[in-house]
Amino acid sequence: MPPLPLRDETTRHLLFTCRYSNRICGMIKNWLGIDDFNPSEWASFSDVQAWWEHLSLAHGSRRKAMSSLIMLVSMTIWNECNARVFKQTSALPLIIFARIEEVKELCD
Repeated sequence: MPPLPLRDETTRHLLFTCRYSNRICGMIKNWLGIDDFNPSEWASFSDVQAWWEHLSLAHGSRRKAMSSLIMLVSMTIWNECNARVFKQTSALPLIIFARIEEVKELCD
């Protein structure tokens, strides 16, 4: 996979509109059955804080679990972006999803 374009290297792009990230988040949505973990709707958020609050507050008693998942997904995608930029390596979305899945299983 080619490196992500440098012109798009913003947090908002990486989390809300990047096709690569959206594929990973779509896999997570299907895996965990979280209906509102829907990347196609995230582009409407003006900033990361509004997005974070929407996802974490929408889950009431499971707010901490959702916040942990958001942090895990964001960190893993961010690390993949850094690997592409600084190490010239890349992984398919399925590999990144498997990493997220593995860490989540360890935390359960």
